Amino acid sequence: MHHDEIPGLVTISYDIALKPWQNDPDEYSVRVMASIMAYVNGRNDPDETVAAGHIELTVIKLAEVTNDKMMLSDVFDACGLPVLFSSLFDDTGLRTDLEIDFIPGDVVFIRSVKLAPKYLRTRLFFQAVETTLAAIATIGLVAAIKDTLDLGKREWTQLGFELIPGTDFIYRDNYSVHPDRKAY
Repeated sequence: MHHDEIPGLVTISYDIALKPWQNDPDEYSVRVMASIMAYVNGRNDPDETVAAGHIELTVIKLAEVTNDKMMLSDVFDACGLPVLFSSLFDDTGLRTDLEIDFIPGDVVFIRSVKLAPKYLRTRLFFQAVETTLAAIATIGLVAAIKDTLDLGKREWTQLGFELIPGTDFIYRDNYSVHPDRKAY
């Protein structure tokens, strides 16, 4: 463990409606909340934790969209992400300049990552983002608005993100290992 790593855990919660979804675009995405907890005094005791921050994600269930023959653009629109859709896709599918052949999992959009001031200069940000994505999006495409992560280019590159040309969005393909991605 690096000297500034914080022992802790992430508690993830979400609600999803029971199927059938009746082709309602709102039902093909899931709002996910992750609470970031730090262990008190570095002890691995879940009963001795303090709130350190939270992460909010939207997960678009791509396989379900495809299987139910939904319009992917309608689902992105329903969760307030039409600009992200047009940044990732063109008339033929995924933009070829992004060098992603296909999305083998879900599309995850990081809406926010907030940490308590005490933890801002630690590696907890990286630890929490990586842990949450490992649990929610082992494979798939992850995107965010670059300013949402409140990191410089070097840091979001270390997390494996690349800028979508001509936009403020960054993305990473969780299925492929980015050469600059560091293990956190």
